[in-house]
Amino acid sequence: YRTCQNFTGLAARRLNANGVPLGKAINLPMPGRVGNVAGGDVVLAAQGRNFAAAAMISHPSIGPEEGYAGFTTAVLNDKVFGPHRISSFPVSGVVDMAASPAGGYLLLFMGSTDDSPYQALFVQELDARGVPQGQPLALTGADYIGFDGAVASLPDGRWIVVTRAQQVDSGACSERLVGTVVAGD
Repeated sequence: YRTCQNFTGLAARRLNANGVPLGKAINLPMPGRVGNVAGGDVVLAAQGRNFAAAAMISHPSIGPEEGYAGFTTAVLNDKVFGPHRISSFPVSGVVDMAASPAGGYLLLFMGSTDDSPYQALFVQELDARGVPQGQPLALTGADYIGFDGAVASLPDGRWIVVTRAQQVDSGACSERLVGTVVAGD
């Protein structure tokens, strides 16, 4: 959810089947404040005892833009890894993330590249430690607004990404709902 609060970090708590906390909280380091930014603030995906989180961070030292960037952190075999910057271009919101049975993650986020000042939806593969792999893949064009979407892991190691984007042309609004299958590598 969006909030006007500026949280200085993230922490996770393992719970038993009755919702009772187990052990100590796990601190997930982030290089700035989480919350109070334009896009989505935090997404989480888990596979067994391992999980990854992605968050929008606000801090003046992050970059010359508005000081917003996306970062990931992960817990693998009870060890914390990260934070890892999602991309070199500005990220304006994290939308969704899913875990693969093979141990990786797929992150869906909003951003804009140097090629276009407009926002687009991107997917980025992360390894089990939350480290981005390869380059982000753009799923929507620059002439769309009002983005949203969801990702899920398929049994064969691929991903399904469903995106929704709106377009306004001559005052009329239209929407596209597209399902895209993404293969690793």
